[in-house]
Amino acid sequence: MTHIRFMRAFTLIELMVTIAVLGIVLFIAVPNFYKFVIKQEVKSQTSELALTLMYARSEAMKLQKPIAVVPMKTSNNDRWVNGWCVVPKGKNCSNTSDVLRQFEVSSNHIISSPNTQYASTQLVFTARGSLESGTGFITLQPDSNDKNLNEGSLRCIDINRQGRARVLTASDTICQVVQKS
Repeated sequence: MTHIRFMRAFTLIELMVTIAVLGIVLFIAVPNFYKFVIKQEVKSQTSELALTLMYARSEAMKLQKPIAVVPMKTSNNDRWVNGWCVVPKGKNCSNTSDVLRQFEVSSNHIISSPNTQYASTQLVFTARGSLESGTGFITLQPDSNDKNLNEGSLRCIDINRQGRARVLTASDTICQVVQKS
C-alpha cells in the first residue's frame, strides 16, 4: 500500500489575505514613521546645537577670551542650515586653523534661525560665559509646508543672560513657529 503524503502549505486565499492586511498596516504606519523620523532629526539637531553652545561658553571661560558660534558660509550667505562652527570672536569658519569645532547639519529638513538681541549672524560668549548680546533664541523646525509637522516637531533653544542654554519644545508658550522666508 502506498501512502499519500499531504503537503502543508498556504492556500492562495490565505496568502492574499496576509498581503492585504500587510498593505493596510503599511498604509497606516509609513506616514507616521516619516513624521517620527523628521521629529527625531529636529530633536537631534537641537541637542547638537545646544551642546555646541555649552562648549563655546566653556571654551570662552577656559581661554578667557570671547568665543563665537557662527554659521557656515556658502557663496555669499551666512546660513545656519549649512552647519556652524566655534571660533574666536571676529573669525569665521573658512579658515580651518581658527576653528575650534565644526558641525555640519545632518539633514536638509532642518532650518534654524538665530534671533539674538543685537547680532543675528553669530552668538558670542564673553570670557565670563555670558552671551555678548544679552539673550538669544534659536528655533529649529523641519523645512516643510506641513503645519502639523512643523508645530509637532518644533524645538527652540533659549539662551539667558548668563549664557546658559535650555531646550524648549513646541508645547512651551515661548517657543513659536518661525515663518519660512
